[in-house]
Amino acid sequence: MDDETKKVQVSFCIDSEDNRRVTEVYEKLGIDLPTAFNLFIKKSISDGGFPFDVRDSFYSESNINELAKRLEKAKKGEGKVHPLL
Repeated sequence: MDDETKKVQVSFCIDSEDNRRVTEVYEKLGIDLPTAFNLFIKKSISDGGFPFDVRDSFYSESNINELAKRLEKAKKGEGKVHPLL
C-alpha cells in the first residue's frame, strides 16, 4: 500500500438528533455518512476551502445596502409601521 492509498480513521462527535437527521438525508441519496464525509473532503480539496458559503448573509453587501436604504427612508418618515409579533 503506497502513501496515496493509506487511510486514517477520523473520529468526531455530533449531536445525536443531527446524526439521525443527516443519516436519513444521505440514506435517501443512497449513501452512508462516511461516504458523504469523504465527498465533503474531496470537494473541499477541489475548491480549496469549504464547498459552500459559510458567511452570514446578513452582512452581505446587498443586504447592508438594503438596510441603509430603509434606514434613510425611516429617517425621512417614509417607512412603514408594523405591529410587533
